[in-house]
Amino acid sequence: MPYWLETLSVAAGGACLVALYGRRAWPRLQQHLLMAGATAAVLASALSYFDDWRGQPPSAWLHEHDFYHYYIGAKYFPEVGYMRLYVCTVAALTESASAAEQPTPVVMVRRLEAPTETLSGAALTQAANACQARFSAARWREFRADIDTLGARVMRHGGWAGVLVDLGNNSPPTWKLSATLLANLLPLHESLLNYWPLVDQVLLFVLVPMVVWRTFGARALLAYGLVYCASPLAYLGWVGGSFGRADWYVALVLGLCALATRRMALAGACFAFASACRVFPALFMLSALLGLCLRGRRHEAWRFLLAAAALLVFMVSASVWLFGLDIWSEFAAVMRLRISPYAANTLGLHKLAACWNVLEWPQFVGGGDALRASSLWRETLAGDAARRSGVTLAVGLGLCVATGLTLRGRALGVGTALGGMVLLFVLLTPFTYYYAVFALLPLGLCQLDGRPRAVSLAVVIAGLLALRVVSVPFAAEMGHEIGFYAVSFQSSRVLLVTLVALLAVLALHDLRAAAARHAAPRAARVALAAAALALLSALYGYRATPAASAYFHDLSTLVPLTASAGVTLNERPATASWPAARFFEVGFGASEQRLTASLVSLRQGHYRASLIATGAPGYGRVSLTLGATRFDLDGQSTSTTPREVALGEVDLDAHSQLVLTARDAAGARFGVSGLVLEPAPAR
Repeated sequence: MPYWLETLSVAAGGACLVALYGRRAWPRLQQHLLMAGATAAVLASALSYFDDWRGQPPSAWLHEHDFYHYYIGAKYFPEVGYMRLYVCTVAALTESASAAEQPTPVVMVRRLEAPTETLSGAALTQAANACQARFSAARWREFRADIDTLGARVMRHGGWAGVLVDLGNNSPPTWKLSATLLANLLPLHESLLNYWPLVDQVLLFVLVPMVVWRTFGARALLAYGLVYCASPLAYLGWVGGSFGRADWYVALVLGLCALATRRMALAGACFAFASACRVFPALFMLSALLGLCLRGRRHEAWRFLLAAAALLVFMVSASVWLFGLDIWSEFAAVMRLRISPYAANTLGLHKLAACWNVLEWPQFVGGGDALRASSLWRETLAGDAARRSGVTLAVGLGLCVATGLTLRGRALGVGTALGGMVLLFVLLTPFTYYYAVFALLPLGLCQLDGRPRAVSLAVVIAGLLALRVVSVPFAAEMGHEIGFYAVSFQSSRVLLVTLVALLAVLALHDLRAAAARHAAPRAARVALAAAALALLSALYGYRATPAASAYFHDLSTLVPLTASAGVTLNERPATASWPAARFFEVGFGASEQRLTASLVSLRQGHYRASLIATGAPGYGRVSLTLGATRFDLDGQSTSTTPREVALGEVDLDAHSQLVLTARDAAGARFGVSGLVLEPAPAR
């Protein structure tokens, strides 16, 4: 079924569910028809969810790339920790290749201690040779055997090169407790590899639906199923086929169900386990605890808190006993180095601040050069985000204030699901697939009454449809090529509007209820104002930088471009911080090498000239000649943030050229976007 047609079926099923959420009791025939329509949409979405597996042999279910990081990274965690997985894998591959008299299949890996760097050549060999000392002889043989078993599958699906430049194996030590135990209890065999992915799917599609149905009923189950299966944020092709990727989410859903049935100790334990597995579910746990305290249910709050604290203390203590205290400092380093709001597939308020003015979305393909280019891109985004920090703070505070005032006194499930989503969106920028938690919203909203329940679900369904429209499959069917940066930015925008709309719906309902009681709706008014302020701040502050002025000339338009032998010219992506869609990194191999651009297309005259340039540690020095005037430029900058370099006044005629020339004997690298020429009165 085409993706756009699936999206229409989601819209139809969502309409049926909104009608069902709007009234508790319908005439029997109408209720049956609405339930049938919603059920058909959920089944269609579920079938679409499993598209990657349907019609495929079991051997196609395994996601080798992901399974390697989660299974191998957990099984041998005591030996490899967070930083040695890739180099130890290279050591095992090298040993196996040597025994078979074949070349080593890997020549480069990401250096996990510094993710923007790579290891290759002698440095990689030295790091790999030091690995075996951390294993006993028996464990090393087992590790080699597991790498060989999994490697046979990896080599059939692209090889190790793409696997060993990822940033996997970054789950908390508390998750490693159960994962390491399970991975060591169940050895890796070729015959079992095909069926590992079924474990997560049984939890997600058997256990969770049973508990949700018993807790919230059939309508809520259908709404939950539609949002979960139809969401483009956590589809099977990304999160399926792995090992232990669903435990945190299952625990979160079970915790929400336990809250609804007032089993507070169980709820606390479930939320604590989810937090131990992925850290960020602690925000949902905090929302639940705040809800209990604000409603004055202190006894239940203590039961919730004590159960959560006891389980967390046990798991942290056990991780220290098994893996050592230093493993937590290593995990903290992992979080600092690898978790970035400026990554390609993260969602949240900080992603909006960083990417709102992006003009051209990048695709980074390749090895070390791609990693370096990606690093420069992220630094530019970080600079953009820093300039918008005031707006980000205003939007975040507005959302949090509106959430607190709107959810005060409401059912605990509503506050936990919606409050946790708001905190997650405002405070963190997790990877796209962690927004599977979007499916928790229908479970919380089902505890509302009548019209606000139906309108709130309509907002969620509208948000779901918008997420599908900005996704890769929809864009592809419409004839557009779109990357993860564009998807994550647009999805973050959709989530912001959805959250604000949900808060506004609840605040407006409170206003109506207060008017009916002739009460003063102060909290509702403040909540509505705060939500509106958050949205207006975003619309005003996160706006694209105006288009470049007419006197900016992109380097690519200054043709013909000619270069000396040995000069390289690489395009790099840019944001509107550059007054162009991209910039060019010019590489010189020796002094006096040059790049020449013709200026014949420009109007002759007297100008005040500036160059839009960048620098970074290691960039060399160049000279720029415009017409008859030469300017010496020092590229030894510590910042990659684009900057305008004022040159001075120049005269351009019909024969003028722009010439970049290296001034250092060892060559130079220089980033240039284009030329700014402002007409100036002739002297």
